[in-house]
Amino acid sequence: LVRLAKKLNISTHILSQVINEKYEKTFFELIGHYRIEEAKRLLKQERQLKISEIAYEVGYNSLSAFNAAFKKTIGVTPTVFRNEK
Repeated sequence: LVRLAKKLNISTHILSQVINEKYEKTFFELIGHYRIEEAKRLLKQERQLKISEIAYEVGYNSLSAFNAAFKKTIGVTPTVFRNEK
């Protein structure tokens, strides 16, 4: 949030407010959304990549955190999602 606000030359408070109003999410929820969307794309298109590699690629520091976030958002684990596609 701080780095993006600096790049946009606005305060973190203003940036956070704009994100909250436009997307109805916090900054961290928005980032999580984009991470999961990218993970879904990679799971479908890059079948040679291990799920752990995808987790790290999209910004998760642990496989367990990635699996939990993915299942909470999508409703199934990354493995199930990949196998269904």
